[in-house]
Amino acid sequence: MARVPPLSRLLLRSMIFPQGVWLVGMSLATLVWMGGSFPPSVEDYFEILKAGEATGTVVRKAVEEGPRGARQMVYYRFETAEGRGIERGIWASKEWYDSAQPGQTFTVYYLKSDPTKNRPMSTAAWEKHWPVPLLAAALLTVGLLAMGFGTHRALWQRRVYESGAEARGEMVELTSRKLGRGQDLHYRVVYRFRDSRGMVREGKGSWMNEKVAEPWREAAGIRVRYDPQHPAHHVLVDDPRPFE
Repeated sequence: MARVPPLSRLLLRSMIFPQGVWLVGMSLATLVWMGGSFPPSVEDYFEILKAGEATGTVVRKAVEEGPRGARQMVYYRFETAEGRGIERGIWASKEWYDSAQPGQTFTVYYLKSDPTKNRPMSTAAWEKHWPVPLLAAALLTVGLLAMGFGTHRALWQRRVYESGAEARGEMVELTSRKLGRGQDLHYRVVYRFRDSRGMVREGKGSWMNEKVAEPWREAAGIRVRYDPQHPAHHVLVDDPRPFE
């Protein structure tokens, strides 16, 4: 009976799931950095993509003392499509602060569910950075897709470990590659086997460090588990002992 790895281990060793988590984290951090008023929740960031648009008007500007010293603030006001008036002050760049004058207008984007969360997206301070939120939204989408694909893959791998048919396989080669910050040499088994339909299939195991990979060098045979209904779904059993 093959050992069944926990789902968390399958998720982490798939590589695509951790990369998806990293992309989602980076995109959310970027959106938080770009728009301090938007809360770091996935629901709100999806709403940014369908935000309301309004015309904002500069009310006043002032230099105010804050925890980190003086800040140049610009206060503006706008009305939502429902006629709700919103006023807000924002920390402005020197360029925008110097050019902002009472009565000046610009475009404001706001969350329809909560208009108090808004951003002036066409001010001089933001015109230089407009690609950043678009890139962050793209990274968020790609990251979520990667996490979904990684989860789907880990779930069918666990199912194959638990109830898949077992077959004798042969190791084609033990490939090596430098990975990680230290660029240590890691190894991965490339294997092939024949399923119950007589079709030869090939796959790859997970990356292993040199200590874990050592027993595989002497493996006379390997064990593979696969889904008889979907033979393309197969996993390498983590035990290098010969098939019995």
